[in-house]
Amino acid sequence: MDERDERIRKRAYEIWESEGRREGDHMAHWHRARQELDGGSVEEVNEQASERFNSDEEKRPLDETVTLGTPPMGSPD
Repeated sequence: MDERDERIRKRAYEIWESEGRREGDHMAHWHRARQELDGGSVEEVNEQASERFNSDEEKRPLDETVTLGTPPMGSPD
């Protein structure tokens, strides 16, 4: 990872923390951080990130929990 990517990664992490550490928005955070570091205004960056976030058709509600079952035990024969 080069220096620019590292700065973007750190800024994306800060954004993620500031928004409550909600999972699933990592790409929006990455794009927003990249635009901020490339000189976009905060308002422009926020608007574009909001548009990306709101265009996602398959969002899970925040309170939905994914439960994985126990894998079956037995011989592969």
